[in-house]
Amino acid sequence: MKRSGTISSFAKQAIHGAAIITENSAPTIEATNHRIDILLRPLRRINFMDFTSAFGEESSIKRSNHNKLSDSLGSKFRATVGFSSRALERLRGMEVHINTLCNVWKDQDTGSFMLRRIECFREKSGAHHEYLIAKITTDIDSLEDANGLWLRLERRPKTLDGMREYVSGFVGKFEAHDLVTIARRREDLLHREDESLEFRASMTFPGNVSLSYILEILRVIHEESPTYHIVGAHCWFFASVIIESLMSHGVWDDGQIAWYDHWKSKNYINREQYRAITNRIKQLNPYQLN
Repeated sequence: MKRSGTISSFAKQAIHGAAIITENSAPTIEATNHRIDILLRPLRRINFMDFTSAFGEESSIKRSNHNKLSDSLGSKFRATVGFSSRALERLRGMEVHINTLCNVWKDQDTGSFMLRRIECFREKSGAHHEYLIAKITTDIDSLEDANGLWLRLERRPKTLDGMREYVSGFVGKFEAHDLVTIARRREDLLHREDESLEFRASMTFPGNVSLSYILEILRVIHEESPTYHIVGAHCWFFASVIIESLMSHGVWDDGQIAWYDHWKSKNYINREQYRAITNRIKQLNPYQLN
């Protein structure tokens, strides 16, 4: 049974404004693909690290080309980009650290891409890792893969040698590796061992919640919570704060995240960071153009 959330008056105004988009004015697939290519082009130029891309063979960057890079963007972010040490054979997408994505896309037209859907997943085995998959598109009427991008949003610990500290004999602290993996198909962002994956809930967004707003949320979370704690500021906390920030702008169409919300991590264990994050997010405009 579908359950509807409460949409804020701010969101209702955006829905009304979005109604001016007609069938004739909606972007074509070709136009959308061109805008996507422009959005992704700076990321493809940062080619100091091998990664697997779902955008075609030409997008697979080889480390051997490192010295051939002449674009200033690559050298600017070479020292700050973080890629996960996790093997990418399980995912087919472009994986980028949140800091890098926000820096690279700060001058891009992210305001023309809108959030259409977000899904919550949890792995059934191991540490029960949780992550989100979001759909963004320039076409308000389409959820088809051909008309946009899928983003996987997650927090993992960065466990390079020498990075680990111990707060106590039982609780580990790591540098937070907050990642966005970008693909054209939703399936490319799910683990291939689908039987160990639990779909938890999903929400659609009828208004114009911009990609710019999503990036600002991610940036705020990482700035206020830069460290991964096994108890507290972990993947559950990361996903839960993102969902809470978006709830008033969307409608639940499958499940309810409130059934799984990690309120103890936010309100007790990690209370100070949670308050700092929410106070900053309240100052953001969900419908900002850039």
